[in-house]
Amino acid sequence: MIQPYHHRNEAALEDVWSERGFALAVPVLRSYPLIVSFLLNHWAQCLSEAEVLVAISPPQEDVGSATARQNVAAGAPYRVCNYYWTTGNCSRGFECSFKHERSPATASAAAPATEEQDEDPDIFSVEGLAAGNGVTRDEGYSLTPSDAHNHLKNFLADNFRFDNASRVQGFVRILASINDRNKAWNSESAQAFLDAVVNGNALLRIGDVLRFEPVDTAIGHGRGALSFQKGYFPILQYFASNLVLKTTMHKNINHLYIMLKNNYDIFRTVLHTSLGKMIQAKSWKDPTVGIPQSLQNSLDGVTVFQTISTVLYQFKDAVRDHPDIVQLVLDLAAWFDSWADDISANSPRFNDPLSSSPPNIRKLTISRLEEEIARLKTIVRRESETAERLRRPTTRVVLSLAQRREALYSQLAQTYDPPGSLRPGGPRHDNDMDKIADIRIAPTHGELLSPVAPYLPVFLPDAPHHLPTSSMDRHLDIQFRLLREELIATTRSSLAAIQADLDVMWRPRRRGQRPLTKLEEILKTNGGAYRTTGYDSVFFQVYTGVEFSPVKAERRNLTVGLSFDTPDHRNARDKDWKKRVDYWEHSKRLQSGSLVALLIVSHGSARIFLGVVSSFSGDIAESAKASAEQVQIRISFFDAEVELMALRKETLSVAGNASRFALLIDNNVMFEASRPFLERLQTIEPTEIPFARYIAHSGSLDNVPLNPPRYAMTPRFTYKLDCLAKPGHAGRIQALNILQPGANDIARRQLRDHSVLDPSQIEAVVNTFNREVSLIQGAHATYHMVYPAQSYTAKETLRVLFASKIRPIVLIAYTNHALDHMLTSVLDAKITTKLVRLGSRSSDERIAEYTLDKLEKVAGGSDMLSRPMRRQYAAMKELEEQMQKVMESIQLPTLTWEKIEEYLTIHCPEHAEHLEGPPYWITALTEQLWKEETENGEWITQPKGKKKTDNHLARTLYGFWKNGTEIDFIKPRPATQPAQAATHDPEVKTFFQLLGFDTLPPVPGTSRPISTLLETANVWQMSQTERILLAAEWERRIRELAYNSHLNRYEELRERYKAVCQEYTDMKDEARRRLLSQTDLIGCTTTGAAKLTSLLSNISPRVLMVEEAGQVLEAHILTSLVSSVHHLICIGDPQQLRPNLATFALSMDSERGKQLFKFDRSLMERLADGGLPMSQINMQRRMRPEISHFIRTILYPTLDDHAVVQSYPHVSGMLKDVLFFTHTNRENGSDDSVSKYNDFEVEMIRDLVLYFLRQGVYNGAGDIAVLCAYLGQLQKVRAALQNLKIAVSVDERDQDQLARQGIDEETAYEEVLVAKHVRLGTVDIFQGQEAKIVIVSLVRNSGTYETGSASIGFLKSSNRINVALSRAKHGLYIMGNAANLRKNETWSTILNEMEARDQVVHGVPIVCPRHPDQVADACCRAHSD
Repeated sequence: MIQPYHHRNEAALEDVWSERGFALAVPVLRSYPLIVSFLLNHWAQCLSEAEVLVAISPPQEDVGSATARQNVAAGAPYRVCNYYWTTGNCSRGFECSFKHERSPATASAAAPATEEQDEDPDIFSVEGLAAGNGVTRDEGYSLTPSDAHNHLKNFLADNFRFDNASRVQGFVRILASINDRNKAWNSESAQAFLDAVVNGNALLRIGDVLRFEPVDTAIGHGRGALSFQKGYFPILQYFASNLVLKTTMHKNINHLYIMLKNNYDIFRTVLHTSLGKMIQAKSWKDPTVGIPQSLQNSLDGVTVFQTISTVLYQFKDAVRDHPDIVQLVLDLAAWFDSWADDISANSPRFNDPLSSSPPNIRKLTISRLEEEIARLKTIVRRESETAERLRRPTTRVVLSLAQRREALYSQLAQTYDPPGSLRPGGPRHDNDMDKIADIRIAPTHGELLSPVAPYLPVFLPDAPHHLPTSSMDRHLDIQFRLLREELIATTRSSLAAIQADLDVMWRPRRRGQRPLTKLEEILKTNGGAYRTTGYDSVFFQVYTGVEFSPVKAERRNLTVGLSFDTPDHRNARDKDWKKRVDYWEHSKRLQSGSLVALLIVSHGSARIFLGVVSSFSGDIAESAKASAEQVQIRISFFDAEVELMALRKETLSVAGNASRFALLIDNNVMFEASRPFLERLQTIEPTEIPFARYIAHSGSLDNVPLNPPRYAMTPRFTYKLDCLAKPGHAGRIQALNILQPGANDIARRQLRDHSVLDPSQIEAVVNTFNREVSLIQGAHATYHMVYPAQSYTAKETLRVLFASKIRPIVLIAYTNHALDHMLTSVLDAKITTKLVRLGSRSSDERIAEYTLDKLEKVAGGSDMLSRPMRRQYAAMKELEEQMQKVMESIQLPTLTWEKIEEYLTIHCPEHAEHLEGPPYWITALTEQLWKEETENGEWITQPKGKKKTDNHLARTLYGFWKNGTEIDFIKPRPATQPAQAATHDPEVKTFFQLLGFDTLPPVPGTSRPISTLLETANVWQMSQTERILLAAEWERRIRELAYNSHLNRYEELRERYKAVCQEYTDMKDEARRRLLSQTDLIGCTTTGAAKLTSLLSNISPRVLMVEEAGQVLEAHILTSLVSSVHHLICIGDPQQLRPNLATFALSMDSERGKQLFKFDRSLMERLADGGLPMSQINMQRRMRPEISHFIRTILYPTLDDHAVVQSYPHVSGMLKDVLFFTHTNRENGSDDSVSKYNDFEVEMIRDLVLYFLRQGVYNGAGDIAVLCAYLGQLQKVRAALQNLKIAVSVDERDQDQLARQGIDEETAYEEVLVAKHVRLGTVDIFQGQEAKIVIVSLVRNSGTYETGSASIGFLKSSNRINVALSRAKHGLYIMGNAANLRKNETWSTILNEMEARDQVVHGVPIVCPRHPDQVADACCRAHSD
């Protein structure tokens, strides 16, 4: 009999029990709390009250279940979950061990709506294609989640076996019920079911089904065969279901497919044999005569081929292990061709429902399936060729004659040096791979210091490359390698500069003093900034005095702590800790997510380890409180070796030792901003990227047909254009069916008559609906009311798409500002409120309410996912604790006597014997001293008095020996007078006399090497110096032993921890995916889209719209193109600014970059240059005609001026509204590409701004803008204006660039004044903005009137010229050297036009607004002419 047990939380337990509805059980609880506690924790939430009473009643009471149920008639029936009975829901989900049945009283309540309950299946999914062709699903495959839960339990016993085919069919019926057309299921319930399957015995039953014998397409009578169509194929349908595959919980899918892969040989035989028989029979039906209808199937070819191709797609990585997959796929393709021919014949030869479908639907369906089969063939052939290449010897890539035709291609061919194992001389370094999937994103030590230049593929159609021309594989390879070079080039250059200094420092000194290297100067000042010179200069911070602090498992990652010298910069070393904290909280240094390099220098060698900063600015600020000299940071390193070094507590820096030190190098490279793109490019399946026929095409696109969006080609689909009707015109614009002849012309005419769109906008909208890749060029300020026209056109396009039930749509933009602006316009237009903004950097308070974080808080957690997530979180925390214990064991912050004794007893037994058996007098001394300490305590003098201490080794013989306490005791006291000899304390003499000693023992004074000490057993005869030396050696060995003994365990836990953390992240993403799947519009920046690619691919957006597409790198768009996207809409202006690059050599501004790489050319620009049609919106509403004339002349010949710009007032106080002030005042600054400035133009700008402000009409926020061609000029102008107390606002992106380049950090976080009279920015940042008056400072000036040899740097870019000349509304004033600029064709054209209008001047003519006839030249005091 179970005895009563007292629970220390009995009252609390009773309260919980009562709250859960088990009030009648409370009296029993007082007698058997332990049992009730167990029930409560494990399964009581699912029990009815009667069952609780039965379970916990004492044996002698024998309360029967029937009686118990009578006593609690309101409860659930026996073995039925009480929660589900009363609420229709159970938090344990499919893990619940009780039946899920509803009470009749509540069963009629409305079921919760599923996320897709009111929508038809995706027309291009298995279910959608089948439904579109009139295929009916087997009525037996309609079990609800609760039905599946209840029926599945009968198959889960450990000893269960399928003894006949009928039981197999019963089991597979459960799985086959999870399909898109069964509206009882949604993704949440399907994923909860999958979690229960892979974590329980259901997965074993699936394996039993896969191995069941015999399986046949004709079961016959009495054979006991399992029907392939009814008992085997439904398992494959479950494997291919969207409800199963569309999830971020990849671990569960992997477990499911591992079962299929483990049974591959059987599966392949069954599949190949069965399909072959049905294709030969030209029917999917079971041919058995007289077969009962319940055993006949409703299979169809659409379902068969789509299901099998989906399942085999998951096997693409298994081709190397199962090369016969290739033949299976080829056979599948041949069967498909045979089936397609048979059902398309005038007299169909195959018994299939599709043969009776309308011809257009049948053709569309076959085309869709054909694409899937072709994609599968491409994948398995590629994987097979890769496997074959690995098996055969390496051969050099052979170039075709076509690649050698022209001079450039001939040069490229002759110098072509392929990557990795394809290179004749072997890989360049340990990270040089021919497959991008094998490349570590962060460069390795060997890669960073490799003397061979990195492999950078040329981005030209016929350039040599190891992958086929016009293939998406090749395109992804190029994009990945160039994007990675853009990420790591500055870090490599920085480390090369440091290495060059180290080479000089390591070189033997000759006669005379050489100048100090930059690194030596930085080491002398304990850290500082390092800048190289030249057009490709790099700027970075160097931190010195680096040392390890403990390793931690935190933030779902393993991080290493580093301490280093505080930089000598402003308040970083201030005595006031509050100022130090404020400095770090606002600093742009060492930002979280940035890439840093730990450089360890030791005796003529250097090791480099890269990592990512995991600390936030607040964490560094917190560490600065303790000391003005050192701060701490936490870094996640890519090499586990650093963690092990930290665990060993290796010393990195030795003060005063020039040959042994460690540096931390920060280039301010945001690794985490680029990592998601690179990972996506590495892992994406090339055949999944839509629109490859345009994107990967190597030649002109003029002759490539531009298809309509795939969704627009489905039967009965129309664009609902009437939502664009202006007030009073509703019902006058008919829906657009682009497949109907003449429909587009009708739409254009009706939109022109009944909508508010202008003709160019109408053309852009209609073109967009007819093109699966739509390019819309919005020239400058072609806006409608308050929104730019391209944004207005985009907004109205979204209105039509949502009205036409196309959702969800993903909107990505280059900047947070543009994204927020577009989302605000959607809300203002009342198009939809079902939008989500990914990312947390929204500065718009209204849009901030629509972030994913806010949506998650409002929605709360998922009931079905909550238990697995809690379980996963607990596993993660448990592993964290285990790792912490192992790391503590390895690091051994303090050595206990027990650890020391254990080591000595095993490894140094003679030393241990002597240590524990000291001479008699030492034993007596220890007893006396320890007794005194026990009675009186041990006191030591501290600065503020006395404090009692307790050393953990002080009361051990080891501590006594190590400290040399007995040596100190017998040492004579030093003489107080020169003539006196040293004497012993009388108490010492008395001590020895009482022990019977006539003389005192000698004081040990030897100094032997460690090798001798390790062989000398009598430790008590060692001197204090020897004891310290030997103790240090012992403790080093003990730590090393602890490290080695725990190392394997640590590495095992490390891998498990990372895997568990990833699984937890996948679960969180799954909850997010379910929220996003219910939205219309998902907005994010390009970086946000890359970080959430896994989410986006499983949400299955139909449309991807890209704002500011001309400023977005092609790689960024490619990573957002998930396979479900049918429509790509790029909106922007490729003739304005291109994407910003940190690596000049890859850009179009570089001669080599323009010729070979063109990496900053956007996808939009590249496709337009290639001949893909681009719509242009050509009505501008910003610039007065005198300003728009220039860009119309050089770039936009069809640009029109709206009437509103014709009536702008003239600029107050100026004779002309447009001027080019030319001068010959030489530029200032260094040779690098960013820090140039021009003092003369700074003073001229200052005076002009003051003059405009004094007119009294340009005092509004943003009325005046100053644009600078260089960051150095921006800093100088800001300082000049702020000295005059003029409020200046600088864009956050310019502030970041100033800080990163070290040009000016101080004002980067000054408090911004409320009244912003003047906006200041670089040309690169000001795209998309405008001001009434714009002053442009070009900076570059040779100081002469030369034209041919003067360098104009960035100013030669027509894109920058375009932006600089198109920001002004009322007045444009440019400063520069006209003669220097004439070497550029674009500038020459502009200056010719200006000179024809007398707008090129040597002084600025001003007028008095009250006396316009009075004209004067305003020249700055610094004017030298």
